[in-house]
Order: sequence, then structure tokens, then C-alpha cells
Amino acid sequence: MDKATRERALRLLSEKKSDPGITHSDIEVETGYSRRQLIRLSKRLDEDGADTILVHGNVGARPHNAAAEDEVRVLRESAFEIKNSRSTCGCITFSGNAHYPDQGRSGTGAPLSLPRRKLPSRMPL
Repeated sequence: MDKATRERALRLLSEKKSDPGITHSDIEVETGYSRRQLIRLSKRLDEDGADTILVHGNVGARPHNAAAEDEVRVLRESAFEIKNSRSTCGCITFSGNAHYPDQGRSGTGAPLSLPRRKLPSRMPL
């Protein structure tokens, strides 16, 4: 659910405490949350308050799959070394496209035309 829906659900849950005429079923219909989820939100509202419920728990945390600083440094160094070295296979160049040498980095120029192979003529039946 989006933030506006969650805010509306929290507002209705806090109004429910003062007005017993509002039921979980009414809030379910208006917000789309299930009864169980509304009970969980109501419990968290009592314990933590509306401000902490609206903020995601992982805000500001480093992703678990983020590369470590040492890994980033090694990758940058090796990429720099590869970029400044000559290609050993003859296919990869960093100054331009090996298959389209006229293009380079700007992407201008036409691809090289390869000689066409002559197909054998059709044999008479």
C-alpha cells in the first residue's frame, strides 16, 4: 500500500479509539488493508507512534549486497589497468569499436563491409 493509504488507515485507527462506532470492517473497506494487518498497525500505533510506522525500517541502512570499499577499489584499479593496456585478442579496444573502427566512441561512421561469399549457381536438374 502507498503512504497515503497507510496514513489514512492510521488516522482511522486513532479515531477508532475515541469513536467505537468505527469498526475494523469499515477501515478495511476504505483502505484495503486486511483485519489482521489493521490489528498489527493498531498495536504498533500504541507502541511506537504514527511517525515511526510511516518510516521504513531500512532507511539509511547499507544494502547487504553492496560491495565493500576494498572490492570497489580493486575493481576500479583493474578497470583502469585494462583501459590503459593494449588488447591481447584483437577484438576489444577501449578507444573505439574493433568491429567498426570508423565509429570510435562517437558512434559516427559506417560499419566495415565484409566481402560477400559467392553462392554456387544452381545445378540443372
